[in-house]
Amino acid sequence: MKVLYFSNELPNDDLQLLLKRLYLRSKNLRHPLLAKFFEQATSAVRAEVRQLSSEQKKLFPSFESIADLAGDLELRKSILRSSVDGVLHCFFQIATYIG
Repeated sequence: MKVLYFSNELPNDDLQLLLKRLYLRSKNLRHPLLAKFFEQATSAVRAEVRQLSSEQKKLFPSFESIADLAGDLELRKSILRSSVDGVLHCFFQIATYIG
């Protein structure tokens, strides 16, 4: 039996930089699964943002990729911080595994 363990903490390193590196790796033709994961995760987050209240939607910047959200400190300090950090945390761990 193989077991994967993901910690319950965001990395101590610069999350924005780590996600940017993963995003760049996803653009490499050798990583089609990572590219597909970025595409689908970004699409899922956009769909969730569309369901937020008007007030909450205003907190979200436009973003090309889910990785862009890591660099928005205003968003990550807003009332949605726990949700945003949770999404980024799960996304980072799965993307790292795939990559």
